[in-house]
Amino acid sequence: MRYAGWLLKATAFVLLVGFALRNTAPATVRLYLGQEWQAPLVFLLLVAFALGAAAGFAAGWSQVQRLRRTLRALEARAAAAGREPRVPHPDQGLLES
Repeated sequence: MRYAGWLLKATAFVLLVGFALRNTAPATVRLYLGQEWQAPLVFLLLVAFALGAAAGFAAGWSQVQRLRRTLRALEARAAAAGREPRVPHPDQGLLES
């Protein structure tokens, strides 16, 4: 099974390198105020992908931080009430009582 994973990764790598080599033509991005930026098409695609991935990571990170703050507040409230915080079993849903 390990060899199948390596074969899949190697195939994906070869396909992506082939895609990059076939898309080296210069492309122009027209910005505001008459500015332009020229770069190979594959580079522009990579930048767009990286910006989208970073935006998705940032959105997910803020959600995780908000949930951590909520958890700390609930644990502090449980400690103030003099009881141990209830930790659900991994098989039990978080919203179930």
